[in-house]
This record gives sequence, C-alpha cells and structure tokens, in this order.
Amino acid sequence: MSLIRQIYNLYRCCRGPRLFRKHSDDTHQGKAYVPNIVESGADKVINVIRFCYSFTYWTSPVVLTILYRRGYFTQEGGKTLLGYVLSISFVYGLAYMIRGMGRAYNADYTLFLEVLLAAEKSCTPQNRKMLAGFDFEFWGWPIDFKWSDVNNREVKRTKIQVPKSSATLGLSKVFHYPATLVSYMCAHTFGRRMMYPGATALMNTLLGMVICCEGNAGFYEIGCTVTPMEAGYSVLGWNHPGFAGSSGAPLPDQEQSAIDSVIQYAIHKLGFMPDNIALFAWSIGGYSATWAAMNYPDISFVILDATFDHVLPLAEARMPKSFNSITKLTINNYLNLENSEQLCRYPGPILLIRRLEDEMITTQGDGRGTVLESNRGNYLLQHLLQYRYPNIVDETTFSVLSRWLSKPISQQEDIFDSDLCLSQIKSYINENSESFPCLIGEGFTQEEKENMTLFLASKYMSEFNSTHCSPLPSALFHRPWTLGM
Repeated sequence: MSLIRQIYNLYRCCRGPRLFRKHSDDTHQGKAYVPNIVESGADKVINVIRFCYSFTYWTSPVVLTILYRRGYFTQEGGKTLLGYVLSISFVYGLAYMIRGMGRAYNADYTLFLEVLLAAEKSCTPQNRKMLAGFDFEFWGWPIDFKWSDVNNREVKRTKIQVPKSSATLGLSKVFHYPATLVSYMCAHTFGRRMMYPGATALMNTLLGMVICCEGNAGFYEIGCTVTPMEAGYSVLGWNHPGFAGSSGAPLPDQEQSAIDSVIQYAIHKLGFMPDNIALFAWSIGGYSATWAAMNYPDISFVILDATFDHVLPLAEARMPKSFNSITKLTINNYLNLENSEQLCRYPGPILLIRRLEDEMITTQGDGRGTVLESNRGNYLLQHLLQYRYPNIVDETTFSVLSRWLSKPISQQEDIFDSDLCLSQIKSYINENSESFPCLIGEGFTQEEKENMTLFLASKYMSEFNSTHCSPLPSALFHRPWTLGM
C-alpha cells in the first residue's frame, strides 16, 4: 500500500463515524464492535471535551459573566484564556489522531471503513446492502439525496417567507445594537436549546404518504410517525437539524431548508406528487409543517397536534418578566416561529388537535393543572378561522368562540345547528367557490354568525384528553373536513 494511501486511510480513521456493531449475515454471526484500548481511551477524552464545550456554550451568558467578574477580559486575563483554549485544542486534536491510529490497527474497523468508502464512491444497491450490515453513527451514512440535485436542473423555485416583525421595542440607537448583540447570543446559545431541547416509493400510494415533523426532543425513530402508520399511511420521517445524526442546528432558516429537502426528496426520488403528500406535525414541529404547507400549497392536507400560533407568548410565560424586552428581541430576530401566519397561506384541508391537559402549549396554570383557555392552539384556530371566514369570525363572535374553547368540546351541549350550517355553506359554494378567504356570512344575523362560528370551530379542531407528550391515537388521525364535504 502506498504511503499516500496509508495517510488517507489514517485520516479517514480519524474522521470516521463510531462503529457499534457488525450484524449477522449468511457466513458470520453478529457481534458488538470492541474498540482497542487506544481508541476507547482517546474517545473518552474527545467526549469529555465535547461535553464541556457544549455545556459552556449552552451556559455562555453565565460563564461570560463569571469570567468578566474574575478579570479575564483584561489583556493579562485574555492571554490566560488563550493559553487554556490552545492547550485544550491541542489535547483534542491529539486525541483525534490517537483514536484514528487505534482504529487503523483494528481489523473490524478497517473492514467497515473499506465498505463505507466503497459506498461513498458508488452507492449501488450492493454496496448499500453491505454497508447496512454495520451499525454506526447515522451522520456517516452516504447522502441519498441533496436539495441541490433537483434545483440545479430547473428554474429555482422562490420560497415564500412571512415578513419579520419589527422589534425595536422603543430602544434608543445607543442601546439598540448592544441589545441586538445580546439577543443574538441568547438565540444561538440557550435560546434554541430551550426551544428544541432534543438538538422505494413508499407502499400505499392510494392513501398517500405522510411527512411527519417531530416536536422538541422528538426523533422520527420513536416519535409521532407511529400514529399515521397505525392509520394505514406510508410515512416519511426526518430529524430536525442538530438532532441525533442530523447535521446543522435547529434555527428557523435551517428548519426551512431541512423540510424543503425532505419534500423535494419525496417528490423527485420517491415519486409522490404534492397532492398525494400530507403533513403531520406535533408540538414545535408545527413550524416546519406550516412553512412547508405555505410553500407547497398543493399538499393534500395538514394535521397539527399540540402546537401553537406563535412562540413568543410561550417564551414570555417561561422567562422572567424582567427579561421580556430581550425575549421579544431574541424571538423576533432569530427564533420567530410564526405558525399562524404561515398556516393561513395554505389553502387546503386543516385539522388542529388540542390536548386538554397540555402543560407545554398553555401559558397559565392553577392548582388543579393547566388553564384550557390559555392553550395557544385556541389562538391558532381563531387566527385561521378569522382569515378564512372574515364575515363570520370577527370581533362580534370572538367572545362566543373564546367561551366555547374554554371548556372541553365533548362536555358542551351541541348548541349549533349542523344541518343549517351545511346547507348555508353548500348554497354559498354553488354560487361562488371553495377558495379562501370565504366570504360567506354577508347578511347573516348575529345568531347565524355565532352558530356558524361554533360549527366551523368544531370542524377544524379535535381534542385529546392527554398531556403534551402522550402518543396520539390513530383514531384521531383522519383527513380533515373541507367546505365541499
């Protein structure tokens, strides 16, 4: 073997993914991968340094304050800090090299590396099958699909974005830039980690495919994908950027790129047309789903479980009131999850699922638990209905809708006439269309408007008597109601 080849293999051993197991095949019995003492020792050093870096990064506002008070932001203190950083970096780099050398002398790892390199060079079905015989870190798997593979071949599609909110907060120019810097640090350290704490054409084309968007600390392997699968749908799952083996960080622009790539993969690689794809999202995954629905208006339908209208009220409810200004600036500039605005730009069928004991999506609580009327799913429903039916859901019917949403739907009397509402909708569609905004309601009496408001709310929202994290029963997963039904 040439020297260059040996150096390259050593480099790949240093940079390669961790190997966990060799699966059994026709000729060999499966076994766990056992690293030698050189690799395991160096790996422990790497993991300790990574943990310390991650912990320091997460708590950087506190760490920086402590360093400032201890005089490390002076010239002498800076030299001391630089010495620490260089020493740790040297140890980290040395540990990487030692781990690579340990792997290079391990026959099991070198065999795995040969298979991995062959799959990277030519990802044929045979090479993929051989690579699937190993269990290793997911990020090391060869890329099956790149968003650029599609967009280099055709006119680039313009992405729709909701305009950012202006967030000056009345600050003078003197304080605006320091506050912006602080909010940037908040967003890119503990902010996004608080928001996202977890950092074959598919078979049933008649039912279509459901793309699932997980919540905070949710992973597609064990997350909400179970619900549509049990309902008989084909499912495509994905992890948020930075979750498990997924690269990147869970910030809004990277979330958008991730879900865009997933949908492009479903269309161009799996062969599904947009009108045969549905979106199902749980919790904070509602942001990715509503952005995708806004940009792919031909999507079949959207189901949102335990999600919210905007993340700001939830953030304010969990941060100290003295931090309100910084919280608003951080959210609006860097973590602006505007679900309701995005959802209103999707014209297709929508179902919202509200959880009666949801401790995450509510902003108020009492001695007995959460306050149902503070569930942000209520506000998402109100915003959606107000946009879609402006002559029905307005200032004159908000109070009726709020009272209705303050109690479990199942415990309330059926105070609206469904048959009358359906006949009024059918009559409107025959004379007009099913497009939104729907202007039904012109000339309605106040009683008719209230009747229609509650009817529409019951069609757009279902409820589940559960807390935030319980799996959604498949019985609640169904195609949403539409005007033409």
